[in-house]
Amino acid sequence: MLLLSETGTGAMSETVTPVSGGTARNIQLHLDAVGGVNENFVATINNCVAVSQDMVAATDVIDVRHMIIFPGQTATFTYANTAANTWTLRVACQQGLATS
Repeated sequence: MLLLSETGTGAMSETVTPVSGGTARNIQLHLDAVGGVNENFVATINNCVAVSQDMVAATDVIDVRHMIIFPGQTATFTYANTAANTWTLRVACQQGLATS
């Protein structure tokens, strides 16, 4: 089940706040070209960094750790994207994690 599926060409700043708890089990970021220097893709849960990846030589991030998200906690995904790459972000979760 997808919790989040977004595509863009500008800076990424995506936030979800589940109304029911659950586990994010797969975070995928794809860029159409390598990212800029010192530009990290960062995923946080309730202001705690869960994933941080420098995209200077990368086009893909796939993180399969199971991250528990409690109801009302905020999951935020950011990337500066100064190179204006096209990005696609997908976050899959176990069944039961839902947003309003």
